[in-house]
Amino acid sequence: MHRSNPEKDYLEAVIAMDTLSTETYKRVIDKHDSLFKIYNNPVDPYLHYFKGRKYLLEKKRDSAIAEYQKMKGKRLNDTIELLKTYSILSQSFGDGLLVESGVMEKIISAMEVAERTHSPITYRFYDLLAKAYFQNQNEKASFKYSGLYYENHPYKTHAVVKQRYYDISFLLASRLGDDQKMKFYNSKARELAVKIGDSLAIARSYDNESQIYARQNRNEKSLQYSRLYFNYLKKHNNLNDIAFNNLATSFIRNKQPDSAIKYYREGIELEKRICLKNEKDCITTALKMPMY
Repeated sequence: MHRSNPEKDYLEAVIAMDTLSTETYKRVIDKHDSLFKIYNNPVDPYLHYFKGRKYLLEKKRDSAIAEYQKMKGKRLNDTIELLKTYSILSQSFGDGLLVESGVMEKIISAMEVAERTHSPITYRFYDLLAKAYFQNQNEKASFKYSGLYYENHPYKTHAVVKQRYYDISFLLASRLGDDQKMKFYNSKARELAVKIGDSLAIARSYDNESQIYARQNRNEKSLQYSRLYFNYLKKHNNLNDIAFNNLATSFIRNKQPDSAIKYYREGIELEKRICLKNEKDCITTALKMPMY
């Protein structure tokens, strides 16, 4: 089929991918990757964008950044250049780590350019700032930008986008220690996850539930929900060291130190295997502190 503006079509496809469930998203990335292998135009910025997304699914962060760096817009600060900047900046700080002032300045500068040029992906920089402020312990600013992200999202009425917003809101409520809001946001997130049939989002709500029970010192219930989340990830071959760490922490709280040690050790071994498999992209990390 002839397309009058392929670049616009691809951008719309990129934004629309925010409405996909986790599993559907993976299938779409695989599909685009296969199509681009046939097409293989080395100057097409979306070739490098989708390759980068594919590498991220494979946990190859450095390879993803290398692909993003190959993206070239037609002019300074056009949408392609902003998408490139966003994609690289989104990989410039890790979960749980303080975001350096230089990185914050780059995010804010890119956001201001996006606002000034009325870019259709401005909402993504709001999302990035919300995450950065969250990691820097500035909950007030994080709330502000998570709200701007949601209000400016082209698909804000879509259940998947709303579900993600409630997930984010849960994290902020958790940081602020607001038990009632934690329950409310997690309930909404799970309701929408069920509606859209996103099994990973449903499972994530179990992890959230575990956190709520942990705050209430209902350690047996906390362990029960932590196990549900862990077993889901295990069944779908999607385990990570944080899942091991959180389950081990639940065992500690439930006064089961032997089981806790077992899962702490298995988490460390998993991290070692990932490092050996993807040595180039691996950043060796010490055992993480509990996520909640």
